[in-house]
Amino acid sequence: MWGNSSPRANSSAAPADFQVIQEVLWDVRPDVLIELGTNTGGGALALASVMHLIEQSTKGSPEYKRMRIITIDPNGACWAAGGAGGQPSCGGGTLS
Repeated sequence: MWGNSSPRANSSAAPADFQVIQEVLWDVRPDVLIELGTNTGGGALALASVMHLIEQSTKGSPEYKRMRIITIDPNGACWAAGGAGGQPSCGGGTLS
């Protein structure tokens, strides 16, 4: 289970896309980042790791500030309900 646990292990973002996102985070340094469509959280974990590195590299300087990440997944209830083998059990429908 933990054999391949790099921060991007469960992220569906392409490496080039992820590199651009890292550069934007470095340039903009947002107070809050909102990720929509979290799925299993791999992308959120990778983004949080990058944000933490940015915070640590600027600690003690005037550019330092805490960054937060909020993750939202409209199918989160499907994962919480748990289908067979950890798969979603909602069948792709919308939640009401």
